[in-house]
Amino acid sequence: MPMLEEGWRTRGDRFAFWVGRPVKVVVHPDDIEALLLSRREKYLKLDTYDAFRLLAGNGLVASEGDLWRRQRRIIQPSFQKGSVDAMGSTMAALTEHAVERWLSQHGDGEPFDLYPELMRLTLEILGRTLFSIDLGPHADASARIFTNSLEIVATRGHMLIPPPMWMPTPTNRRLHRALRELDEIVTQIVADRRSGATEGDDLLSALVHAKDEQGQPLDAVLLRDEIVTMVLAGHETTAVAMAWIVWLVDREREVGERLRDDYARVLSGRSPTVGDLDGLGWAKQVIQESMRLFPPVWSGGRNAVEPDELGGLPVEPGDRVLYVPWFTQRHPEFWSEPERFDPDRFEPERFRRQHKFAYAPFSGGPRMCVGHHFAMLEAQMILAVLVARLDIEFVGPPPEPDFQLTTRPKQGVCVRIAAR
Repeated sequence: MPMLEEGWRTRGDRFAFWVGRPVKVVVHPDDIEALLLSRREKYLKLDTYDAFRLLAGNGLVASEGDLWRRQRRIIQPSFQKGSVDAMGSTMAALTEHAVERWLSQHGDGEPFDLYPELMRLTLEILGRTLFSIDLGPHADASARIFTNSLEIVATRGHMLIPPPMWMPTPTNRRLHRALRELDEIVTQIVADRRSGATEGDDLLSALVHAKDEQGQPLDAVLLRDEIVTMVLAGHETTAVAMAWIVWLVDREREVGERLRDDYARVLSGRSPTVGDLDGLGWAKQVIQESMRLFPPVWSGGRNAVEPDELGGLPVEPGDRVLYVPWFTQRHPEFWSEPERFDPDRFEPERFRRQHKFAYAPFSGGPRMCVGHHFAMLEAQMILAVLVARLDIEFVGPPPEPDFQLTTRPKQGVCVRIAAR
């Protein structure tokens, strides 16, 4: 990351470097728009996503072409706005339960790490809303598995020549062990649904009962890949986002006070509902501004498959092209005082005048995150409950981002809590 930032600061919005092959970096939103939308046929998710595929295979995030289109058709209905809105009450209720658990365990003022608790909460929300099951019993194991796996996968992605997976290095053995444990959880989830032990008109059923063009069900490997992708994308990134949001609300005291006033005015002490959100627009802006400064996924990439030019930077087939929302969302040409936390940037009329690709925490174009409505609703529900129910005080040094696949906070986020 320091190398990339130095490149941007000294060489501008388009630059190249060599890591065994050419890597082209683009920061300007015009180039991101070309990469993700207007000339997307020239850029595909090929070996740029190989490290991620070690964990999630050819699920929706990493697939291409006809396979991606078929997967999107299966998954999209579960993430339509109406379907997602129906999940809001469950999101709020599970957050309320989590708050009660935290208060019972840590309400005496003893500091604890909030980040793994947010990971557990978002996993529970995903299980109840998308799979109609209780993932609570798997929460600790899943958090450990995903944490270990993501760290290993990110490390491999940064290696010039990563060791082949068959080589019995300590890192490879750790990854194989984590993947076996993950597969055991997924196998049990699928078996329970197919046996009728669990029921639900949900994403899990859509995947389990999906048919291909020949009327055949998804093969076991692809079904596993889709479930892992949804679990990973559906809880890790939201937990990361919430950790930064809660920290910023504590740091920006006036923001916290205004949020508490808004929640008191709209909620009057009760749990939030989807119908309340129209009256809580500024809270949504707080979330958006936090994800501007701390996007859960700090960068993305593609492989060039045709010659092109991005803002004067030549691109050849085989080049890797990296775009970096972490920089773009701090670009002084598009964001005044870019390091300042200012939710008013996202006042709807003002934000409509912004470049469409100056803000891309969920990527953009046809490959925009299928769950972006889900993630935003979840963040709004979690934030409303936490701010309305708790006084949260961060202790210790400010958290620092760990630039792996996600921008999880290094050393977690240590807090004290008390009931409001």
